[in-house]
Amino acid sequence: MSTKIVYDGGVYIFDENTITSCDILDSIDLVGGDMPIGVLNFSLLTEDTLYFQKGKKVRVFLNDIPIDTFYMDEAENVSLYRWNVRCVNIVDKLQNTMFDGDVYKGEYKAPDFDELSYITAGELLQEIEDISGVTIHCDPALKDKDIIGWIPYCTCRQAIIQIAFSICGVIKVLNSEIFISLLSTNVPSYFDVNRCMQGVAVKKLPVVSQVDLTSRTYIPQTNSIDPKRISIDPNQVQNIVTVEELPGWDTVDVLRPISIILE
Repeated sequence: MSTKIVYDGGVYIFDENTITSCDILDSIDLVGGDMPIGVLNFSLLTEDTLYFQKGKKVRVFLNDIPIDTFYMDEAENVSLYRWNVRCVNIVDKLQNTMFDGDVYKGEYKAPDFDELSYITAGELLQEIEDISGVTIHCDPALKDKDIIGWIPYCTCRQAIIQIAFSICGVIKVLNSEIFISLLSTNVPSYFDVNRCMQGVAVKKLPVVSQVDLTSRTYIPQTNSIDPKRISIDPNQVQNIVTVEELPGWDTVDVLRPISIILE
């Protein structure tokens, strides 16, 4: 098998004559709870003078078949002719692009929530795509699902993770594009020959055994709760209560059932 790495559309092309090692570290969270940043690490031995620039596109080919696309992160000239190079996939761009977030209420109009607009997963993902410049594909079976709740100010990566998890979607990254598909409930417990590749290690993690949810109650700030005036039932001291401030609203996050006494 021959490996080829193309930097910035062909400015540099590295092959087996210059590549001494090449590793791609990539993973998929099967329940949509995370979107790991894929990493390409490779070493070069060349007498050529090289100039690398952060953010430039780097494509990897195996037997002239495109494998994936990455972006230059850092390069180190460790000796006269040897280079160590690290690249990351498009998820790193999402990690460095911020999303303002909002409170989304779905189709039900509760009192004092009239200013909040109805939004679907597809519409919200389109907003993130416009902000980040990263193409996001969402399964038609998922894109019309309502998004109800609060997404705080966070990175675009974190916002996509929260949306995908809420609609039971799985996130895949390929060639600088994001794909969100329906979570399969029929995952095979074996790996046949078509799913095995040379040099790929498969690690099977335990199934999900617990999911922690936080419920939020929104109240106008005119009736805001003073954190100093919240007391907890002594029999429930193992629980946690936090009070956070939201523009125009106060929230009381209850991680588990608890008695709250307003003095």
